[in-house]
Amino acid sequence: MPGTGIFGLEPLEKRLLLSATLGADLADAWTAEPTPIAAILEEAVPEGPQAALPDHQPAIDIFEDLPTLFEAGPQPAAPTVLELPTDEFFGDQWHLDNTGQTGGTIGVDLNVVEVWNTYTGDGVVIGILDSGIAYTHGDLQGNHIIELDYDFTDGDGYAGNNDIHDERHGTPAAGLISAPMNNTYHGETQASCASAECEGVVGIAPGSEFAALRLHDPGPTDYKKIAAALSYGNNESNGDGLEIDIYSNSWGPSDAEDWHRQPHSEVRTAIENAVLYGRGGDISTGQRGLGNIFVWAGGNGRQSTRSTPGGDNVNYDGYANSRYTIAVSALDHDGIRSGSSEPGAPLLVSAFGGTSDIIAWDMNQNPGWELQDAEGSVVDSTINKWEHGRPTGGGRKNHDPTSGVSGQNVIGWNLDGNYENNIAGPYYYVSPAFDTGSATAVNFDFFHWLGVEESDQVTVDVRANNGDDWTNVWSNNNTEYEERKWVREPLINAPTLVGATEARIRFGLGPTDGSDKRPGWNIDDIRIRGSGMGGRIVSTDNPVNGGYNTGSESIELSNPGYTNDYGATSAATPMVAGVVALVLEAGSDNGIDLTYRDIQHILIKSATKNDSGDTDNWAQNGAGRWVNHKYGFGLVNAGA
Repeated sequence: MPGTGIFGLEPLEKRLLLSATLGADLADAWTAEPTPIAAILEEAVPEGPQAALPDHQPAIDIFEDLPTLFEAGPQPAAPTVLELPTDEFFGDQWHLDNTGQTGGTIGVDLNVVEVWNTYTGDGVVIGILDSGIAYTHGDLQGNHIIELDYDFTDGDGYAGNNDIHDERHGTPAAGLISAPMNNTYHGETQASCASAECEGVVGIAPGSEFAALRLHDPGPTDYKKIAAALSYGNNESNGDGLEIDIYSNSWGPSDAEDWHRQPHSEVRTAIENAVLYGRGGDISTGQRGLGNIFVWAGGNGRQSTRSTPGGDNVNYDGYANSRYTIAVSALDHDGIRSGSSEPGAPLLVSAFGGTSDIIAWDMNQNPGWELQDAEGSVVDSTINKWEHGRPTGGGRKNHDPTSGVSGQNVIGWNLDGNYENNIAGPYYYVSPAFDTGSATAVNFDFFHWLGVEESDQVTVDVRANNGDDWTNVWSNNNTEYEERKWVREPLINAPTLVGATEARIRFGLGPTDGSDKRPGWNIDDIRIRGSGMGGRIVSTDNPVNGGYNTGSESIELSNPGYTNDYGATSAATPMVAGVVALVLEAGSDNGIDLTYRDIQHILIKSATKNDSGDTDNWAQNGAGRWVNHKYGFGLVNAGA
């Protein structure tokens, strides 16, 4: 029977352990000293969270201190230098072994390579709920269980096909989890695989198997399909002898939602029954199982257009914020939050999603921009009234805001009120230079709160290098604006910035006429993004039906069966699912049945604190454990 677990809280109280202000009663439930891993694995997880381990230590060190833990099973082998996989693109999979190959921080990875000495996820089955999977891919077919496939969108057992379904999103997820090492499936080389497509990447759990559960772009009215998918194949009592252990979900509700909408009651019941009776239980007799593990994307809506400033939040996601799920955030190759990854209290751990950000300004600190006129000369602030700071809510008609999107500060013209009549201008606020690097396409977005009459002019321009002409990419175009909330300007393409070494962006105001005054520009959260950059995630791709690798960009991989343009929480989620598969195999090999709550507990205790410079957001909760609403308890650590 499953233990009572660390997440045994009512829905409205769920994950209070993530708060830095836990009450005394709950805090007292935590032990005063770190709990050995033996206590996690040998006993049911106690009610309430447990105290944190110090900085993560290799599992072997902990095991050596606890010789009785494995008396009933084999001792884990001491870490040795593993012969690295020979798969063609393993060297590009920085999330597995970060050597700085994409310019990231060496060693910021999943810490998984040495784990493969002992565990590969053998015997563990992952159900991948996604748009479909190109399961005939040579790097996937050997670890695919077709008997467990089902298409919940079309209502048949055919959950993937290169020519029929859209497998663009699900195929890379499958490769991140279950692509075999050196193209060897369960100790045997796949003899039928003769093409280069067969041997490209390595999954985090290369010995695991997966099922394709097709659920294409489900909406609120698809609750019956969603409920069926989340309970499909979850125990052997279904009579076919097959069983799904982990469900990987790189999907969620629309990022346009700005309020919490819980899943339909049938969906909630399906998830609850899965964690109560899945993996060895029987709902018909009431026999409890170990519980299925649900891994869920935290979401990529941080910069979405919504009425709530700052973009979407995991708190609004009724799936990811369930106490029964493991909500995942995404990091780049330096261990910093990927640009779109949503914050929120439900986040448990983080993995990697890469990034497409070239540079971003959140305006919380002075960005060091320059006041210039149309000729590029520096202009005194008594004439050019662009400034950085906190707006005061002044001005006519729509008024200025009183704070920014993600903080208090913004850039704008006269943050105390209106712009003046008869400004000769235009006058500009000009960014420092930035390098667009290897990006093969450049675009940007930003939030604005704008008040301008139709006869006055506001503009946005870009320039690739010093001495080049400025290119106008946005203006009010003789249109009146009276915005009363922050609005995200959708992606603006800036092709002239491709290959730029001294790129700049500028915002302009003027000339103005003498008829009226308005609050003018307020600008926040500017993000310059590029495609085809290093730091994205390499995985399997669908080479036939609209995959990520189109062959149109020079930065793309030469083999169309693989992509280097997957990312965000869609990639981070299957990574965590892969790590969970390794943990389940480790428990099974040592005669330890791990419940779904044990898994949550182990992930929390073994996570590594990342982005230590983010001191404003890392806080210790009532148990003294470090937690961050961007990252949960930190980077998932396969080798801890």
